[in-house]
Amino acid sequence: MTRHFDFRALVLSVAGIAITGCSGEPTNVDHAAVGGTGSADNQGGSASNSGGTAGMSTTTAGRSGGTTSTGGTSGAAPNSGLIFVGSVLDADVIYAQVAARFYAGALNRCSSQTFGSCIYYTNCSLPSSYVSAGTLSVTSPATADLAANNISMVPNADNSYVTAGLSGTFAGGESVHIAASGATVPALSLDLTAPLALLVDSPAADNYGAIQASKSSDLVIQFSRGMTDVRLVALPMTFDSSTEYVECTSEPGASSLTIPKAALAVAGRVIDLLTVTTKEVVVGGFAIKASLLMNAFTPDKQHPVTIEIN
Repeated sequence: MTRHFDFRALVLSVAGIAITGCSGEPTNVDHAAVGGTGSADNQGGSASNSGGTAGMSTTTAGRSGGTTSTGGTSGAAPNSGLIFVGSVLDADVIYAQVAARFYAGALNRCSSQTFGSCIYYTNCSLPSSYVSAGTLSVTSPATADLAANNISMVPNADNSYVTAGLSGTFAGGESVHIAASGATVPALSLDLTAPLALLVDSPAADNYGAIQASKSSDLVIQFSRGMTDVRLVALPMTFDSSTEYVECTSEPGASSLTIPKAALAVAGRVIDLLTVTTKEVVVGGFAIKASLLMNAFTPDKQHPVTIEIN
């Protein structure tokens, strides 16, 4: 199956939506990557990186425990920012990239309806303007599996931050330091650790990593290597071009995620499964969320897992 999506839109939406309220750092070991199999807990091989200049859609809403709600910025801070560092395998190419957006005032809103661990977002709109955080830097030391990163990004004329390419996909356990020199957004500094890529044990995927699901019954996903502040996120492949979509997240450290049939009925045709960890800092009235993201993989670490809904 050939897949096409805006990687930056995918990751920034997950950074802003899927992991509200997470903080702290997980203990990480490895991450599946395309290529030949390496050690028991790590996979070798290399992949090319690709940037791209397609536009970014950022849909952000707060979680609600009720059946219907309207989302907004997370936490007490009136302003927000989203930063991602991620590697996603798409059509045999690893997109290993960094991007960020910062917003003054309330973010765009969606109406939402909750189905268990899933939220169905509708009537979503985009933010109309961004603010500057000065020079944004992302650094990580060299490891046996990844060359050192030393990325420096300045905002565009509209204060959006373009995507910058990493030196390669994460092997797991890498430390990532994120800092901004400050402007409208005050100076900030935080650290993340690349998490384990979650491995989907059941239902069994086919030779391409696809799980078959029916709209007539709930789907229970069992996965391995869940830990504190790492979540499995299910997000439709085409959400970034739509004003409505479904997003499901597991609890931190969980080993299963149930997608109710009511969510499957409105989720579209194909859902991606992603591994996400997030840290939030508050500086000068800005709640800044930084996320590390990669696919969830089959147990042999050879294929990113998707759900095909019938």
